[in-house]
Amino acid sequence: MRHEARGYFEVVRQQLRELFTPGSAQNRRGQELVEYALLLGFVAVAIAATVPYQVTAPLSAIFSKIQVHLNTHGG
Repeated sequence: MRHEARGYFEVVRQQLRELFTPGSAQNRRGQELVEYALLLGFVAVAIAATVPYQVTAPLSAIFSKIQVHLNTHGG
């Protein structure tokens, strides 16, 4: 049992070493994930900045009506 745990920790140690080694496959995948997350965040902020309040107020009213309907009819 103790030997199995040591093997598991060695695998985890190797994966962490590969993750933080510049130029490794895991490091590039992690970098791509961060880049996609930053891009998605930028797009979300850009959309939020460009959607005027005149559009968001009616949408909020629609979702409020849906919520009331679901609450009254047991949704």
